[in-house]
Amino acid sequence: LRRIPQKGIGYGMLRYLSAACEQEHFGTEPEISFNYLGQFDQDMQNQSIGVSPYASGADLSEHAARSHTLDLNGLISEGQLQLT
Repeated sequence: LRRIPQKGIGYGMLRYLSAACEQEHFGTEPEISFNYLGQFDQDMQNQSIGVSPYASGADLSEHAARSHTLDLNGLISEGQLQLT
């Protein structure tokens, strides 16, 4: 990452804000997905929501194609950031 000029500033402008030219092609997509679900402490203290006692089962089918190489989900529970 340190070798990327100006820490990658300008990539977003080039990728998303510039007019698309036929000769310009961005062939790669992000390899990392990060989904922050929020903070649930207050809702659980107020008993607005609760954790189910039942098993959730598999999140995805074992046959599903991965959309990202690394897929992170995070939330704050009991005052700590938890990542899966």
